[in-house]
Amino acid sequence: MSHKHEQLLRTIFHDPISANIHWREVESLLNHVGADIESLSGARIRVKLNGAEGSCTGRTTATRSTRAPCATCASTSPTRG
Repeated sequence: MSHKHEQLLRTIFHDPISANIHWREVESLLNHVGADIESLSGARIRVKLNGAEGSCTGRTTATRSTRAPCATCASTSPTRG
């Protein structure tokens, strides 16, 4: 894992959560660890990693940068269905 991805993980799980986490960086990290990211309706996404999956709000409009509101996208918690 690159230093940049390690720093991003620290930032995501640091308390208080930083407002300077950009979705493209989170998406890059998830792709790096082998996650499958599927776009759903609107800004919702589904992330599948190591047999677990979860959904959350990810991307926003191109004019706004924001952090992914769910830092647990890549968690091992199964999606409720």
